Amino acid sequence: MIDLDFTVNDIKDKHAYIARARAEAKLCYDTESTRRGRKWSELYQSYLQGHAAESYLIENFGFKCANKKYKDLINSDGEQVEVKTRTSVEALHSLRRILNKQKYTYRKIPDILYFWLVDYKDIQNPAYNFYAKYKWKDGRFVITSIDNL
Repeated sequence: MIDLDFTVNDIKDKHAYIARARAEAKLCYDTESTRRGRKWSELYQSYLQGHAAESYLIENFGFKCANKKYKDLINSDGEQVEVKTRTSVEALHSLRRILNKQKYTYRKIPDILYFWLVDYKDIQNPAYNFYAKYKWKDGRFVITSIDNL
């Protein structure tokens, strides 16, 4: 079984990873409402962080790109999923609360979320630690797994 914890060095196709992150960052940066005053460097770094987890899922678990604006991936069961990365547990919990509200109100967020904690002790090779899989159930996202997809 392939581990859900990884580092950036575990990504085999660095060119594809960087190209995907750059393309989505540019799309976000070129739109004032999604840029929200952020500088290119911080926006690009944020997309590099998130796309590492997406690239790892594509390379190792058969996920596919959703090919929709600001949508993440399609898992091996054909379900749309959202992949999120943060550098603290508090930030992940805060994000989950925000997504609960957005999903309840707009319903445009997939029913499945994958969260990773990112550790930058080695700035050149950040470590990604799988935190949890969430599913939408009874009006909120609930943890369904902490060790598998």
